[in-house]
Amino acid sequence: MIYLTSDIHFFHDNIMGYTGRSEAFKSIEEYSEGFIRMCKSLKKSDTLLFMGDMAHGWKKNTQGLKILWDMIDCHKVLIKGNHDLWATDYDLKYFGFEKVYDYIIYKDILFCHYPLTKQSLKNMPYEHQYLANIIHKTTFDVPSWVDMKRYNKALKSDIKIIYHGHSHNNSYPDEYKDGFKRINVCVDRIPTQINPLIPIDIPSHKLFK
Repeated sequence: MIYLTSDIHFFHDNIMGYTGRSEAFKSIEEYSEGFIRMCKSLKKSDTLLFMGDMAHGWKKNTQGLKILWDMIDCHKVLIKGNHDLWATDYDLKYFGFEKVYDYIIYKDILFCHYPLTKQSLKNMPYEHQYLANIIHKTTFDVPSWVDMKRYNKALKSDIKIIYHGHSHNNSYPDEYKDGFKRINVCVDRIPTQINPLIPIDIPSHKLFK
């Protein structure tokens, strides 16, 4: 089984107040311990699809992240978020991610760190602005590292559902009236709890091509 979550922000003290986590948890360390404990319930054969933003701020501690991710004993796949752009390919492999993507498309479903509302486009880094082209038919520049064959196929997709992170506990109801169904997978979508992993019933070999 594949399980979705995002936006843990390991080592990021300020995220506690920013999202409201501090109303129920004393520190990012306590919140992180709860997140790890939840993920330890996964079987070795399961896959955790972490949809971006593992760490933030000056405490991008590669050794610390290695220790934390190693505590989760299952397959791990990453969709990069804006706060993961600092990590090299070597770092991500070191953390245990078997595959890394900017986005994944399966039939009419888009898996992406960003909700891709018009509101969220304003805060996207240059490296990921091109993702908006997939659903909004915008013309942001496509970075040189992007697989163009895969990207051109994505442009032809008829996306109806977007699984995303990035929003934390924020929502933009007016922005959601654009014809897409959005599902927020953020671990703090309700900030006073560690929100459950979201299961999806799609075979791994079909999702992670």
